[in-house]
Formats: sequence, structure tokens, C-alpha cells
Amino acid sequence: MDIIYALKAFERGIDGVLVCGCPKDKCHNVDGNEKSKQIVQMVKNISKNIGIDPSRIEMHLISARKSTKFVEIVENFVEQIRKLGPIKPK
Repeated sequence: MDIIYALKAFERGIDGVLVCGCPKDKCHNVDGNEKSKQIVQMVKNISKNIGIDPSRIEMHLISARKSTKFVEIVENFVEQIRKLGPIKPK
């Protein structure tokens, strides 16, 4: 996860960014999930400063085996973004 990907998504008009990673202590990238959580928090902070609701980006740590939970996370996030509506161009 690179901070630029999320910021570019917003710049291009994407209304929400959902980042999923491995559960804690189960990441094949050792600490990639923890670094991604920090990056998502930075994007939340930046988004506030540029007028984008920070709830438009979320991070979830979930096992690939939890497909039902993954679907639930995606559906909830999509509903949240629908309620917020599209990002207004500046």
C-alpha cells in the first residue's frame, strides 16, 4: 500500500477506498499490514485537510478464508459511501 494510490484515487473521483490486509501476525509481508494501517491513517488525516470525509477510506484485516465476512465488509462500506454520496469536484 502506497499513500499515493489512495490520494490519486480521490483525485480521480473515486468515492471510497477500501484496503484489506492480512490479520495481525499472519502477514506474509511480515509487517505489511501494520504499515498499511499507518498509511491509511495518514490518508485519513490528509483527507480531512483537503475537504474529503476521512470515512471514505477504511482498512480491514481479514483472513482470505473469511469470505462471508469479507462480503459483509464490502457491502457495509459500499452502503456507507452511498450515504455520503459522490465526492464533489472542487
